[in-house]
Amino acid sequence: MAAARTWVLVASLEHARRGVSDGFIMANHGKRAPLARMATGDRIFVYSPKTTYPQRDPLRAITIVGTVTGAGPEPSPVIEGGFRRAATLRELAE
Repeated sequence: MAAARTWVLVASLEHARRGVSDGFIMANHGKRAPLARMATGDRIFVYSPKTTYPQRDPLRAITIVGTVTGAGPEPSPVIEGGFRRAATLRELAE
């Protein structure tokens, strides 16, 4: 078995929190390819440059951490034609 990799995703805190509450991650606005390169057990860090997108307060922090749990990408109900992947996530304390 290959060693777990670590992925850094970029999303506003507001968008990243949606994944925490629903147990999924998305990359590059729902692109399938980045999610397909991930493996179950890979680590995830979400860097949030802002609190909300597009215009809000700067944040510039790692806000969410977790682990990929899904076997592969699945269609996203959030973005038409987009994909997501199951993950166990938690928000870091502010």
